[in-house]
Parts: sequence; structure tokens; C-alpha cells
Amino acid sequence: MYNVVIEYTAAAGGYAGNRFWTSYKNQDAFKRAKVEEDPRHRVIAVGVSNEKAIELTAMTPESSRLGAALQELEPALGLAPKKFKKIARFHLQNAAFAIAFDRQMRGSAAHRQDSVDETTDEE
Repeated sequence: MYNVVIEYTAAAGGYAGNRFWTSYKNQDAFKRAKVEEDPRHRVIAVGVSNEKAIELTAMTPESSRLGAALQELEPALGLAPKKFKKIARFHLQNAAFAIAFDRQMRGSAAHRQDSVDETTDEE
């Protein structure tokens, strides 16, 4: 598999700054998808391991996670308050979960780096 990490640009509206990763069969399949031609996307990394893709995705700014949740709420603005609250809760809880996961992954990556640094220092 050929993993690619992508970040939404300002052209993606409220999703700007959010990162995600996807896999292609190989580099040729990625090139055929023409992801780089989409003004809403900026390719962050190509051909990376699953672990590196997760690490890079976890670097999504928290404000971007919240911005995406707010963008998702826009179509619901005209709904009855009770229905809007339900939809808002769903999207904000998703953002909160993503933020918590990102923090956990960033902490794990920092811990792995500390372990590497300690091993290097011992040599």
C-alpha cells in the first residue's frame, strides 16, 4: 500500500487545516487519482508507514477539528432547536474525540522519540 497524508486548504472552508490519510494500491494509482490537482488538498507526505501517517494526521490543529464540526452544522442552522442540538452534539463530540485521539497520538510519538533519544545517548 502507498499511504498519503493530505491536509485540507483554505479552499475547503471550515475543513481547512484538517489532515487525513488514505492508501492507494501503489504510487501510480496515487498519481492517477490527481489528488494534488484539487485546490482543497495539500499533500503532506507520500509513501509513509501507517504509523507515520497516523502521527502526521494527529498534528491537525484543534481549532481545525472544531472548524470542521462547525462547517458540518451549517446545513442544520434552520432546523428546530431540539433537532439542531442533537446534530450539534454529534459533530462536537466527534471533534472532541478526534482532539483527544490526536493528543494521545502526539503523546505516544513524543514518548517514542524520548526512547530513541535515550538509546542514542547511551551509545
